[in-house]
Amino acid sequence: MRRAAIAILLLLLVAPLAAPVPAAAAPAAQGSSACEVAVNAALSVRGYPYVWGAKGPASFDCSGLTYWAYQQAGINIGVSTYDQQAAGVPIACTLADLHGSSSTCWQPGDLILLSYTGGQHVALYAGSGLFMDAYNPSTGVILHDVAADSFYQDHFWQARRPVECAGVSIDPGAPTALPPGSSPGIESIANILPPIALQLPWSCGACSTGQAQIATLEYPSFGPDPLYPFKWFGVWLWNEIFRSLICWLLAIAQALLNALSIAFNAVIVAGINLFWRLLVLFMLWFRDTFLALWGFVAWLRGLLWSWYGAVLDQVQQIAAIGLAVQALAQLASEAIAAVGEMVINLAQGIAYLVGLFMAIIPGMVVAIFSPTAPPQLAEIQTFFLFQWFIDFLRAFADSKLWWAWASFIAIVYLRFVLWLLDELSTLNQ
Repeated sequence: MRRAAIAILLLLLVAPLAAPVPAAAAPAAQGSSACEVAVNAALSVRGYPYVWGAKGPASFDCSGLTYWAYQQAGINIGVSTYDQQAAGVPIACTLADLHGSSSTCWQPGDLILLSYTGGQHVALYAGSGLFMDAYNPSTGVILHDVAADSFYQDHFWQARRPVECAGVSIDPGAPTALPPGSSPGIESIANILPPIALQLPWSCGACSTGQAQIATLEYPSFGPDPLYPFKWFGVWLWNEIFRSLICWLLAIAQALLNALSIAFNAVIVAGINLFWRLLVLFMLWFRDTFLALWGFVAWLRGLLWSWYGAVLDQVQQIAAIGLAVQALAQLASEAIAAVGEMVINLAQGIAYLVGLFMAIIPGMVVAIFSPTAPPQLAEIQTFFLFQWFIDFLRAFADSKLWWAWASFIAIVYLRFVLWLLDELSTLNQ
């Protein structure tokens, strides 16, 4: 008895600290009735509100609806889309296989999954080409024609069949029309922890199965033992009272741990999804702020560019004025040079005239007042080379080539006349 009591106390102390283990796999195919139960359960909550993270029965999110519907049929497909994407088996059905009541690829109870930026989405096929869908907070739980939904067309991911439901036919009714531009709500991320399963060294057959049962003790054999009544009573207490009590205490500990797991997961998942949504809002705000700032930068750039253009025009005008001033300066310089050249030419002409008068007039005066030739001329005339030159010229003039001499003299005088006219024209300019 003492050992049993110690074992019970140790078990109760260690049980809450037991390590979690992965959740049990979804049950195998249960037959067509499971599909009918799941689909009818989903149809029964049509119009219920959409609440993120809700798993029923008063409100749902997308995976909460499918999870709750299959729970009514006794089948666990997981509480999130990240769990349900592995439920059952994949099937090759697509949106192109939905043809209303004549759809043959899809069977009631099949799941359709979407994948898009921000999460995933899931809905339950109800028959006649329609799906039960906890769509978003504005629509709630609706019967939905996904083939007419552009969001489904753009983000279809896969289809899965948790339970084989061949031959099941359900008329779900008329679908709900969605407002233009509607899109599903963001699904929660995967659970951080799987449901906690208490690992027991034994279990009671009446409480759970699949593990070694708590052994019953054999009653002592009747004999002349004075302690026999006490031994028999101790075995009876263990077999009939303490054994069942331990079993139920373990079951209660299991339930409490599972509840703690669900609450813990909900808090962590809600916190992470809140952080994710805040991050998405921050990114949107950052995008809008960046676009606004970029628009301001573009406006400022245009303003500066217009100012630069205006300044450039002013600079070009100043440059044009500078070129005009430079041209005027060059013209003035050329004019001054021309005037200077004219003055020089005038002075040269005056000098020529002065020189002419100084050379001719004194000679004429000397010739008038002194008829005799200057001694220098007499000396030259007596020089034999001068005489030869004069005789040569006279002989040339008296010969048949006199016209050549006359032409030469005429050219000399003509050249002098042309020079004089050129100088007079320069002085006139």
